[in-house]
Amino acid sequence: GEGNIYYIEVLNAIGKFYSDMGEYRTASDYYTKAMMLRSAIAEKTSSGYVNNLIEMTDNFSKAGKKKQALDIINDGINIRKKIYGEKHPKYSDALFAKAEILIRGKDYDEARKVLEDVVLIREEMIGSDSVDYREALSLYADSCRLSGEYDEAISSYNRSIELNTEENYNDKKKADEEKLKMALALFGKGDIKKGNLYFRKAINAYERDKIEKDDIFYENIIECAKY
Repeated sequence: GEGNIYYIEVLNAIGKFYSDMGEYRTASDYYTKAMMLRSAIAEKTSSGYVNNLIEMTDNFSKAGKKKQALDIINDGINIRKKIYGEKHPKYSDALFAKAEILIRGKDYDEARKVLEDVVLIREEMIGSDSVDYREALSLYADSCRLSGEYDEAISSYNRSIELNTEENYNDKKKADEEKLKMALALFGKGDIKKGNLYFRKAINAYERDKIEKDDIFYENIIECAKY
């Protein structure tokens, strides 16, 4: 039945499927229906409801509807803050979602400020060896690089790479991506010689680890070529 939580979760999954395919309007229909059904059986302060908000904001953000995305995620942030306080990982999850919207909208300075809080919360509450902490540190490094804070970006990429155990394919891919971004940060800083060294190091790592060269790889290669 439509009042069952499992049915609602399936609606969310279908919404994510359409969002990943770029069919944002269809995705929004599924997310909206899921939220309406969830609000009928649970409080709007529930964890599931806020997760719905986060998924909706991601969809709006990808569709280029930045204002709507920010309005929705700010509601989610306020709910999480009221329930958990400002030092809880769940609160940091909502902040992280907001930072992603800001980066997609090219508000790099604002994203960096938000991510500073996310990194501190996750380091303090779940530890620097956690995947969630590394995820926040990596996005923070991106925001620093994109906002022109190259020294901080380089330091953060270094820290993220050091913490990555590279135990599986995804870990290795992430580490190799960050080596290429490190080259970009060095180029941006004006250290062309060291940037070239990291560029070669990154390319060799991609070949060594047999990492598939996706759109992100080629976008970063093109940015390096500009320097």
